[in-house]
Amino acid sequence: MSTDLKGRAVYCQFPSDAGEDANKIVRLVKEVYGLKSSGISFIKQLRETILSFEYRGRRFQNLKIDQCIYVFEDEDGSKMILAHYVDDIICGTTNRELRERFFQHLRQSWEIEDMGQLDRFLGINFRRSDDKKEWSASASTYIDRIVKRFDLNDTVVVKVPMDPGFTLTAEDFEEVPSEEMKSEYRSLIGSLGYCAITVRFDIAYAVSVLSRHLAKPCKKVVLAAKRVIKYLRCTRDLAITWSAQSNGTANWKLTGSVDASFANCQMTRRSHGGWINFLNRGPVSWKSGLQPIVTLSSCESEYVALSMEVCEVKYLRMLLRELGCPQEEPTLIWEDNKACILLAENESSSAGRCKHIDTKFRFVAEAIADGVVKIRYTPSAYNYSDILTKPLTEVMFQRMIEMCLGSKDSQIVERGHQVEGFLCTGYDSYMVYIC
Repeated sequence: MSTDLKGRAVYCQFPSDAGEDANKIVRLVKEVYGLKSSGISFIKQLRETILSFEYRGRRFQNLKIDQCIYVFEDEDGSKMILAHYVDDIICGTTNRELRERFFQHLRQSWEIEDMGQLDRFLGINFRRSDDKKEWSASASTYIDRIVKRFDLNDTVVVKVPMDPGFTLTAEDFEEVPSEEMKSEYRSLIGSLGYCAITVRFDIAYAVSVLSRHLAKPCKKVVLAAKRVIKYLRCTRDLAITWSAQSNGTANWKLTGSVDASFANCQMTRRSHGGWINFLNRGPVSWKSGLQPIVTLSSCESEYVALSMEVCEVKYLRMLLRELGCPQEEPTLIWEDNKACILLAENESSSAGRCKHIDTKFRFVAEAIADGVVKIRYTPSAYNYSDILTKPLTEVMFQRMIEMCLGSKDSQIVERGHQVEGFLCTGYDSYMVYIC
């Protein structure tokens, strides 16, 4: 990383097989991989380098909501958005001269490799349409690697990641797992987890359920994890697509959906909650997980899930505001439980069955009153987030996939207004690797 060591002395001993330098102790002048401070030191130096760049009297601004995202904009309308993951940088710009000047600025501190237009980043494949109105992302190459790693490249066709009748009981875990089983299972879940948080929202529920048993797996969960990989193999080309409106302009409208399955964990009786958010007909954030408390009704479980979704929506709204795209209207959230909506909008007394709900979940009503979000009812059959809370049948699962990927947006309308999303299509995007 070539980051200078400042303010402290760090010594390193060469290994015994280092030839003439064997066992020699030296003082480091640069950070090296393996030091606890190497990551943060590099990020600090990269921040200083980015913020010191100047073009036409303007400089980058570091977002307060995310320290790894920077925005540059000058009076002539030239704009550049930059994000980095350690030493991998991705940037979008409306001015190619600005991009080249910035790359030259980076070269004063590091050797960099310009990878051209974005097509791959952190194992995820990206593609831009010829008319520049769409971007899509898939994990096909990563999926091929994990299929090969676990030798699951057979001919069996799997159309859903988890069997609709899949349940786990205490009896399934009576057998003591071997160390080999534990190691294999943790590798399986680790590989699946990256897919679930990057692109493949369709396996998020399965990964959430299976990842609870890393300490003590059983044969049933191992087979279920391998089934998920087989499903990924059969759907390796599934991609999220973000598209502009028909006239080619971007629409920065954020929408979301939330759901919960009441007490569906047979072992803990906790509910499973999930939410998913969209910009320009494509999912941008999602979560599927066991709720932190045992709820006493479906209304309460939905309300707890809704509070988690409002937290995510508030974060996304702040992020969009700092990126120069503030949400002028309350963010629409779809919910399929009418009692939960009444409770959230303070149209139902809390002196009844819901009087025990912790106040930390009640900030939803304040968010609605402040115009941050608005909650609207949708039937369960059209609730996007249903895919994140329970194992579905093949027909329902495929229906939800098509809805989430945008092909059936018109089925859910609010007073005749079709829900739109966002995509910034006027930017050329590039990937840079710092050597």
